[in-house]
Amino acid sequence: MSRIVIAPDVCNGQPTIRGTRISARTVLEFLAAGDSIEDVLAEYPSLTREDVLACIALSSELMGHRFRCRASLEGVSFRRKFAASRDVCSCLADHLMR
Repeated sequence: MSRIVIAPDVCNGQPTIRGTRISARTVLEFLAAGDSIEDVLAEYPSLTREDVLACIALSSELMGHRFRCRASLEGVSFRRKFAASRDVCSCLADHLMR
């Protein structure tokens, strides 16, 4: 059973940890800010180490996809390109629904 799920009625369809309203993005943002796994677990006691590792695995898997920048987005920052691309969201949803 996957620990990361997408449900349209939970957190606006963002990937979340099963049985919670905690998004994978939130966990990854804590880690990116320099917090340790133990820090995340202290902040969210309902999570397990395996939940945090599942968020990291999801991120790694998504980065394994091939991304192409559209010509119309050349010169735009990566953050805006990513936000503008609905292809990434649909790819993620398709992958998690398998």
